[in-house]
Amino acid sequence: MDHDALLKKSYFKQTVTDYKTAAKLLQSNGYATDPKYAKKLENVIATYNLNQYDT
Repeated sequence: MDHDALLKKSYFKQTVTDYKTAAKLLQSNGYATDPKYAKKLENVIATYNLNQYDT
């Protein structure tokens, strides 16, 4: 829960409802230094159908 609070406070300035937007915001707001982070994260989520756990 602390990690979620940090993300909301520091990296997501608005409500995010999909994983692709979240991945892009994490990269553009400095959470990740890998320039391909968002695309890699999106691929992992899609490959393993992890978005089924989104609430």
